[in-house]
Parts: sequence; C-alpha cells; structure tokens
Amino acid sequence: MIFRGKFDKDKNVGKIEFKFKMDEDVKRFSLNLNKGSFEHIIISLEDNEGRTRILTSFKTSKKKYNVTNYWETTSNCCIPGAIPSGEWKLKILKTYSLEDEFELEIKRENSNPYFDKKALEALDMLWSDGHKIFAVGGSDNHGTVLGDPLNYIRLDKYESKDILTNLKKGRSYISRVGEIKIKMENNNQVIYPGDEVEGDVKIKLFSSQIKF
Repeated sequence: MIFRGKFDKDKNVGKIEFKFKMDEDVKRFSLNLNKGSFEHIIISLEDNEGRTRILTSFKTSKKKYNVTNYWETTSNCCIPGAIPSGEWKLKILKTYSLEDEFELEIKRENSNPYFDKKALEALDMLWSDGHKIFAVGGSDNHGTVLGDPLNYIRLDKYESKDILTNLKKGRSYISRVGEIKIKMENNNQVIYPGDEVEGDVKIKLFSSQIKF
C-alpha cells in the first residue's frame, strides 16, 4: 500500500491521517519512507487497538522499518508482537511551515516455509546416511528483515575462535522465533546440541516465544 500527500506551507501545524486494513495472518511488514523532506516530521503507525507500533520521523537515514512478532527481527523505533487484522492508522504530523510531497509504503514481507521444509529434509537424509554434519541458517533475502533466521551458539568465552570451534561441534541451533531456552539430559547428565549419547534424552523447555 502506498500513501502519498503534500504538506501545506501556509499551515505551521498540519496533521495527515491515513486509514487502511491490515490483512489476517500477517507475520511481518515494513514501513518504507520512499519520499519526503529530511525534516522533523513525525510519523506514527497505530494498530487496530490504538497501540503505537512505529514512531519515527522523516529526518533519519533509516528508510525502512520492520515489524514482526519478535524483537530480534523488529527494527528500532518499532514495537514487536502479534500483528492484528483490522483498521490501522498511519499519522503524519508537522509543526512548522513546510511545503513538500511525501510517499510512504506499507509492505507485507513474506517468507516461504517450503524452503525450510526442503532444507530439513536434506539434512535428515544426510544424517540417515551417517554424515555427522551440523546446519547453520541464513536467508540471502535481500531487502527484507535481517536476522531471520538466527543462529544461537553456546559459548564458554566470547571469542571468535570459540564461535568457530563450537559451530564445528554442533553446539548451536537455528531459530526463526527468537531464543529458545532448553535443558537436555541423558542418564542424569546435562548434554548440549552436538553431543553423542546413547539412550533416552529428556528435554525441558524453560522459555520460548513459540506458541503451542
């Protein structure tokens, strides 16, 4: 959706408001500042419950803001969380004389679960053939949200060599829903991803942004 308009130079204070419908089942979207003066013109986006989800201005070098369910993949100046369907409001406020045209765009960002499924199938096939390899996640998705997916690595010390060492050991996991805090045990001993064990493994989930 594209929103265009023009500021009236004869009015020191001016407010422009657009209403639009957010579709159902939206998991992420972006607000793009396509055109507008580099000035302190306030931009706010409210959801259907009146909560501000984005607050920024035209006077910024950042021209794209991403909103998702999770803070890891949501931009600064934005509030993460569920994206409810219904009527949303895009508000623009200027507090001094200015004459200029502007253009804003709300763009739904989609991901394709097909490729996640195919990647897991390929990994499962390699494991079944006896290959001891570990996966890392990446999107190569130019122009959309950064950090989706994320790679979480267990580290004893925050050093670059430890990052590579633990990646090679498989002490990591991939997530598209933020950090997942779990505890795994085998024969009453704490184990980590990448460990080789025999017998049953008990898994306890402490916290996650996953909704079951």
